[in-house]
Amino acid sequence: MYTKVFLGNARRAIKDYIVYIVTLTLCVSLFYAFMSLSSSKYRLIVGSKYKLTNMLFYIKYSTYAITAAMIFLVNYVNKYMIKRRKREFANYVLLGMEQTNVALMFFVETLIIGLVAIVIGILIGCLFSQVLTVLICTTIGSNVSFKLNLYIDTVVITIIFFLVMFVIIGLFNIRTLSNIKLIDMFNDDKKVEIQFSRGNMFYVIVFIVSVSMYILISINMKKHISLCIVGLIIATYGVFYSASYIFIIIKSKCTRFKYNNTNLFLLGNLLSKINTNSFLMANVTLILFASMVLFSMTPILSEWARGYLDYRIVADVRITAPNGYSKLDYTEVYTYLKKSKVGIKNYCEVELYDIDREDSYGKSKMKVPVFAVSLSDYNKLRNMAGYESIKLRSNEFATQWTGYPTDEFIKKYINENSTIEVNNRVFTTNTNKYYNKSLGEGLYYRAEYIIILPDEICNGLSIVQRQFYANTINDMDYEFSSKFIAFVKQWGSKNSSLKRRIHVRVKNYEINSITNISLFTKTQGIYGGVVLMIISLTILSLQQLSDSFDNKDRFKIIKNLGVDSDEINKIILKQIGIYFAVPILVSILVLSIFLCNFVDMFNDIVRVFIGTNVFILNVSISSTIIVLIYISYFLVTYFGFKRNING
Repeated sequence: MYTKVFLGNARRAIKDYIVYIVTLTLCVSLFYAFMSLSSSKYRLIVGSKYKLTNMLFYIKYSTYAITAAMIFLVNYVNKYMIKRRKREFANYVLLGMEQTNVALMFFVETLIIGLVAIVIGILIGCLFSQVLTVLICTTIGSNVSFKLNLYIDTVVITIIFFLVMFVIIGLFNIRTLSNIKLIDMFNDDKKVEIQFSRGNMFYVIVFIVSVSMYILISINMKKHISLCIVGLIIATYGVFYSASYIFIIIKSKCTRFKYNNTNLFLLGNLLSKINTNSFLMANVTLILFASMVLFSMTPILSEWARGYLDYRIVADVRITAPNGYSKLDYTEVYTYLKKSKVGIKNYCEVELYDIDREDSYGKSKMKVPVFAVSLSDYNKLRNMAGYESIKLRSNEFATQWTGYPTDEFIKKYINENSTIEVNNRVFTTNTNKYYNKSLGEGLYYRAEYIIILPDEICNGLSIVQRQFYANTINDMDYEFSSKFIAFVKQWGSKNSSLKRRIHVRVKNYEINSITNISLFTKTQGIYGGVVLMIISLTILSLQQLSDSFDNKDRFKIIKNLGVDSDEINKIILKQIGIYFAVPILVSILVLSIFLCNFVDMFNDIVRVFIGTNVFILNVSISSTIIVLIYISYFLVTYFGFKRNING
C-alpha cells in the first residue's frame, strides 16, 4: 500500500516541481560534464606543447565546491515541499500512518525525484562533456573530434555525490517531520505573517540611507574595496527592507492609483508576505549579483591573462638575475640550448646601466630607478621581436615605454623633459623618439620606461644587470621547457647568493601556464555563474508558485466578482514581473557600480591586455546569456502560476 502512495506522490511531485527538477537536472549534467574531464577513461589529445593535468585536477575539486552550493537549493525546496503538504501529511497520520512512516514516505518521494534528475542529467551531461572538450581543443589549437562517451567512474561519482546530498537533507527532514505536532500541521497554512511597524519615516530614512550608500560606494570603491563590498550587501538589504514599506505607503496614500482597475488586488498580493519576501528578494539579488560578476568577470580575467602573456615575454627564452650581478656569464646556458634539439636561432645579452640621476629621467613616478640600455643591445632585442632597428645621433637619446602609459601622456612627458645629462654630456630627444611596442616586462625593473643611449656613452656607465634572450630554431615542447628551467635553476645555484633569485621565462612554458589558468578561470567562472543564477531563479520561481497556491482562493473571488480571464492573466503577469524584475534591476545597478570602478581602477590593463571592444563583447555575451536564462525561468513560472490558479 505504501509503495503505491510513494509512487503516486512522486509522480505528482514531478509535475508540481518541474522547475526544481529541471534545475537539478541541469546541475547534474554540468557536474558530470566537468567531472568527466578527470575521468581515468577520458582522453584529450593536446600534443607535446601543453600539459593540462593540473588544470583538470583543479577543475575536479572546484566543481565539488561549486556544486556543493546546490545543497542550499535542495534544502530550500524540501522545506517548501514540506510546508505545502503539511495538511496532507496530517491527514495520513489521522488515517493511521505513523508519523515516522510519513517522514520516510516524503524522503522516498524526494529521493525518486532526485534519481530521475540524476539519470536525465547524466545523459545530457554526455553532450555537455563534448562541448567542454571542443572548447578546450579550440583554445589550444588541437584537433576536434565530437564523440559521445559515458564514463562509468564519473557516473558513479555523480550518483554518490548527489545521493549523499539528498540523504543528508532527507535525514534532517525525517527528524523535522517526526517531531512536528499534529495540530501544527493542520494550522501551519493559517499562520499570518507578523507586520512590524516602526513608523513610515523610519523606513523612508532607511531607504534614503541605503541609496546614499550606493552613491558613496560608486565614488569610493577603489579606495576601500572590502569595506565597499560589505556596504553593498548592507545597502541591498536596506533597500529591500525599506522599499517594501514604501509599497505600503503607496497603498495607503495613493488612493487614485490604488483603486485603478485591479491595482488594489495586486498590491494586496505583493504586500501579503512583505517581511519574508523582502528578505528573500535581497538574498536572491545578492546571489544574482555574484552570478553576474562570475559571468562577466571570469571571461574578462581570462582575456587579461592571455593578453598579458603577449606582453610578458616576446622571446622564446628570457633569463634575468637581481641587480648587482653584472658579471654573470650565460655561456653555459647558451651552450646547453645550442646543443639541444631546439637549437638557437638568435640571441642577445642585454646590459642595463645605471645613469645615476635623481631628476625626472632618473626616477619613475613609482620611485624606482630608471635604467639605460645601449643602442646596439636594444636593436638586437627589437630584431629578435620582429621589429626594425632604430637610429640615434651622437647627442640623442630615445625611450622605450611599457604598454600602460597612453601616447598623449608620453608625448606630454617628453615635451616637458626633452634633455638629460649623462657623464657631463647633454642628450636631447623629441616625441618621434619614443617606442612602446612590447619587448617583454624584464627590461623595466618596475619603471614605466627605459632610456636608450648611444653605445659610446654606455661604456662609461656601471652595469647593474645582464639579461639573456634567445629564440630557438625548433619549437620547445612542455617536457623540454621543464627540463631547461630546472637546468637554469641548477646553474644559478652554483652561486649561493643567487640560488633562489634567478628568474627564467620560457615562452612555451608560460603559454602552457596561462592557457591552464585561462581555461580554468573561464570554465569554472561560467559554471559557478550558471549554478548561482539557476539557484536564485529557482528559489524566486518556487516562491511565486507557492503564492499561487496561497492566493488561489483570492483569484477565485475576483473571478466570481466578474473579473475576466484576460485581466487575471495581466495581474499574474504584473505580479511575477515585479518579483522577477526588481532583483535583476538592483543586481544590474550593483554590477554597474562594480564594473565602472573596475574599469576606473584597471583602465590601463583593460586597454593594453584586453581591449575596450573585447571587454564590451564579453560583457554583452554574458548579459545575453543572463537574459535568456532569466526569460526562460520567468515564462515557466508564469505558465505554472496560471496552471495552479486555474487547476
